[in-house]
Amino acid sequence: MKRILAVTLFLMFLISGLSAPAEEAAPLSGSSLPEGVTAAADLDGDGRSEKVSWAMVAEDDYDAALTLTVQPSDGDALTYRTYILSFGSVYIVDLDGDSRLEVLITGDEMSDDYMTLCLHYADGALHEVLFPDCSRGENGTGYYKWGYGLITGITGNMIVLEGSQDVLGTWMATRLVALTPYERFEFCDNGLWEMKVSDPAEIDELWQYRALTVSAPIAYKGAGGSPSGTLQKGDRILVYATDKQSRAWFIAKSGVRGVLSIGENYEAGWGWLVNDVPEAECFEYLPYAD
Repeated sequence: MKRILAVTLFLMFLISGLSAPAEEAAPLSGSSLPEGVTAAADLDGDGRSEKVSWAMVAEDDYDAALTLTVQPSDGDALTYRTYILSFGSVYIVDLDGDSRLEVLITGDEMSDDYMTLCLHYADGALHEVLFPDCSRGENGTGYYKWGYGLITGITGNMIVLEGSQDVLGTWMATRLVALTPYERFEFCDNGLWEMKVSDPAEIDELWQYRALTVSAPIAYKGAGGSPSGTLQKGDRILVYATDKQSRAWFIAKSGVRGVLSIGENYEAGWGWLVNDVPEAECFEYLPYAD
């Protein structure tokens, strides 16, 4: 059903071309809606199509924000202004197969801080779908009108969100969320923020720019078949996952994998402890973003 829907949307996008001549239309892929293209899509499943488009609308002399427009078949146009200033994308998908389409909006609101919104069109209005707290900082249990992170994948009823996290440096990390029958997203993963470290095409660059250099012995528990041991001064590691609470997984340049015991540095008011030692005393340099 979802594959058929994606193809149907693709064809509707191609034949609509309401905002530009056909010869100027950009190639389309799946459910992605390019900027400036108007699509005909039945968002609420009532058998009548709404017209959907988006554009970067000037806020002032310096910034333009992503603004979505939905034109119902029998009413006034609706606009939804976001805080997304760059790298904006819009997807129209049926995540849960209920014949009602989700409009996903994702992009950068400022300085590599990414956000994702999900909208439902119903009863002549646009309604925000809630996301669990996956933002930077302490693990939270609340729900928000946006999800922290950029959409980097859509699989079935699940979307992958990738955003910055601050654990032993600032890293881009992903979480997986799924749309539920309760009209909100929930986490549907192993509870870890996972960093990209396994791409063979990027591994040399990662070791050059992302690796942490150990400055004092650090005991660790073994992982991935590696035994427990102690990192020594000069060893280099890549952190690749964390629960943002008590554990951080790493791979060493030698291939050894392990888990570091971490905890928040409440005395300092910010940062982490590794085996109860301030992180700055454990590593030569920690690449935190401002």
